[in-house]
Amino acid sequence: MRKLLLVLLLFALATASAGDSVVDRARLAAAIVTLDNRPICTAAAFDRVKGGTLYMTAGHCFTKRAYQAVGLSLDGQSVEEAFVLKAGDPSKGEDFGILLLPYAQSELRVPTLKLGSSQRLRLGARLFAITAPYGGPIQFASGELSRKATGEVGVVEDGLVWQDYMLVRMDVAPGASGSAVVSYEQKAVIGILVGIQRSGDLRYTVVLPIEQFRDFLRGKRLELRGIPKPMSNTTRAQ
Repeated sequence: MRKLLLVLLLFALATASAGDSVVDRARLAAAIVTLDNRPICTAAAFDRVKGGTLYMTAGHCFTKRAYQAVGLSLDGQSVEEAFVLKAGDPSKGEDFGILLLPYAQSELRVPTLKLGSSQRLRLGARLFAITAPYGGPIQFASGELSRKATGEVGVVEDGLVWQDYMLVRMDVAPGASGSAVVSYEQKAVIGILVGIQRSGDLRYTVVLPIEQFRDFLRGKRLELRGIPKPMSNTTRAQ
C-alpha cells in the first residue's frame, strides 16, 4: 500500500512539474508586438531559421506589405526590431502572421514552442495562453475547449473571416490576438488566438486550429533575402 501511494505521489509531482515546465516555456516564448511604439498584439516563438527566430501571431495585426518593420518586446520593457515575413489576408480566412526576429537584434535565445494537433483535442480539454492584453504585462489565461465549429464560417464586423474555428472558455482582453494556445496534455501549440465571440451572457475566445497555420506556413515561402538590415539594436518602449 505504501509503495502504491509513493508511486502515485511521484506521478503527481512529475505531472505538476511537466505542467509548470510547459507554462514557463510558453512565458519565455511569448512577446508583445508593437507598431510605431504602440502595442497591438501578442506573438510566440515557434521555430528558428538561419539568421533569426520565427514568431507566430495574428494576421489582422498588420498590413500585407512584406518586410514591414515592427517591434517585439520580450521582457515588456525593451523593444527589438523585427520584420513581417508573411501576413495572410484575414478577409479570406488567413488570419496568420509570421515575424522574424534577427539574431543580431538580441543576444537572448528564447525557447520555441512545439506545434501540436487540434484534431486530437476532446471537448473539455484544458488549454492555456500567455497573452499581453493592451500591450502587457504578460499574463496567463487558462480555459477549456467548448466547441469545434467544423465546417462553419464566422464573419465579424471589421471584415475578419474565421473558418473551422474553435471556441474556448478563456477570459482574455483586447491585445491578446496572436497568442499561442497550448494544450496541457500535448505540451504543444494547438491554435492561435484571433478574437472574442459573445453568445448571450457567455463570452468565448476564438482560436484558429494549428493545422490551418501549418497550411499557411507551407503555402507561403519564407523569403529572407529581402529583409533590410536592422537600424539599431534596441529601443526603449515609450
